[in-house]
Amino acid sequence: MDRQLFRSGKTWMAVFAILMFLLAIAGGVHSYSPVPYWDMWDGTLNFYLQITEGNSALWLAQHNEHRILLSRILFWLDYAIFDGLSYFLITINYVLMAFAIFMFWRFSKLQYRTNPDLKPEHASSVLIFSLFILAWLSQWMQWENLAWGFQSQFFLAQSLPLAAFYCLAASASNNHAWPYFCASIILGALSLFTMANGVLALPLLTVAAIFMRASWLRSGILVASTILGVALYFGEYHSPDNHASITDTLRYQPLQLLQYVVLYLGSPFFALAGEGRNGLLAAGLSGSILVLLSLLRLMIELRAYRTNPVTLALLGYLLYLGGTAVGTGTGRVVFGVAQAVSFRYTTPALMAWAALLLLYLPTLSMFARRNKKVATAGVVLICALLFWRQLPALQPQHQKIFDRQVAALALELSVADAQQINHVYVMNAGLLSIAEKATALDLTVFGQYPLQDLREKWAGRFAPPSDIPECQGALDSLETIEREPDALRISGWIFNPAEESVPSRVIVSDRLGRIVGFALTGQPRPDVEAAVHDSAGLSGFRGYIKPADPGSVLAFYGEQSQCTMNITLPGGE
Repeated sequence: MDRQLFRSGKTWMAVFAILMFLLAIAGGVHSYSPVPYWDMWDGTLNFYLQITEGNSALWLAQHNEHRILLSRILFWLDYAIFDGLSYFLITINYVLMAFAIFMFWRFSKLQYRTNPDLKPEHASSVLIFSLFILAWLSQWMQWENLAWGFQSQFFLAQSLPLAAFYCLAASASNNHAWPYFCASIILGALSLFTMANGVLALPLLTVAAIFMRASWLRSGILVASTILGVALYFGEYHSPDNHASITDTLRYQPLQLLQYVVLYLGSPFFALAGEGRNGLLAAGLSGSILVLLSLLRLMIELRAYRTNPVTLALLGYLLYLGGTAVGTGTGRVVFGVAQAVSFRYTTPALMAWAALLLLYLPTLSMFARRNKKVATAGVVLICALLFWRQLPALQPQHQKIFDRQVAALALELSVADAQQINHVYVMNAGLLSIAEKATALDLTVFGQYPLQDLREKWAGRFAPPSDIPECQGALDSLETIEREPDALRISGWIFNPAEESVPSRVIVSDRLGRIVGFALTGQPRPDVEAAVHDSAGLSGFRGYIKPADPGSVLAFYGEQSQCTMNITLPGGE
């Protein structure tokens, strides 16, 4: 009966874990946009522009308080090989998430081999735990990190130290100790170039090695590596202007910092509890539990005469993630403690809970064997909650993708439409300058259809093909743009009934054949879908035309799904 229960539980957990991972991938597909977003304008696009101009010092330069060398290598590859369209970077995010899952699996196998409390009959618990971690770390709640091409450093900053602590534990538990030990130092050193919290990796590896009773030679190598790494990181370091100092936060806001830390570590439960007030309460309570359970196990291990390397390594990693929460809070608590539950912070918090579960795996395994029904019911309820909160990954993000694409259109046409451009970054002179250079060099989306060379075409002429069908559509609005006298914003919808499809781009021309504007389709229009055709759901367009007299008749030509329609501008007699 137990074997049948194990096989059934293993099968269902495997199906659940794979489904969670596939849903996370589906969320990335639904959210994908090639348009650079927020920090990417300076951190990836402008970085690549300056590197190609010979500014090699940028490789190690700070990004806020971070030195993101490893991510910058990925950014450069994205532009040099993959046209700067982010699909490579987003794929890397998923690869790094899978790497963290793999490392937790390796950790669980090492724990099973070295922990005397885990006997052969506990093998089923170890396997089910590994499958659960696959599901746990695949949660879509961390969508800001998964679906944003700039966020590889968030995964690198957690997964490389995890691998470093694993290698350190393996070096103390394996006959082939030196290769694992060297790997732990290399991974700890690489952690310096992920995010600012990577500075903690080498010092904590050193402390863990000492408690593992490493030899004087190994301890000395780790101490030297730590001193060298920290000195390298803080050479010419400067504190970001918009962040509070550590000393000021500790002196004036210690309670807010403590609250920030527990909310940060409990942030997964903010999402699982439905956000809002209940989510904050769940995050605060769960974060406090994580801290208390970690400190309890740390005190037990420090008082023990014999210590397990895997346990010490997991405690070192939990200290690393706790230090990450403290470091984040000291710089950002000035923005409010609620910022601690931002979705991008759920990645390190998810890692922390995975490490805590692995730390208590022997206890949990013994409890599960003695209380099978209770354990099964608990796992089923938790999995059901995770699956329910994973379903938003299936929601299309058409409006967000459309807004970003039209923002890129405004930048391509050099239309200073702050209302639209703010969808990708706050419009300022720096952004406009970066976009100007990228447009001239046909970089990222500015070198791809439907945006490539539109600025040059705006001054040209266009003759639509003859004998093409009439479009269905309408111009819904014609708006002036604040502080932009050279363009008007247009929006409406367009549909080709002959092909039952939506054109991808709209070219607007006057009666003399002069191109006066462009628009992009893709905006959700459920009203048009209900009234016209099931295929017209994304028929909404938005774009820009040059100022024209009221009553002017303009031709709207839809590309790819070719059709045309004439529209009279409002205001004429």
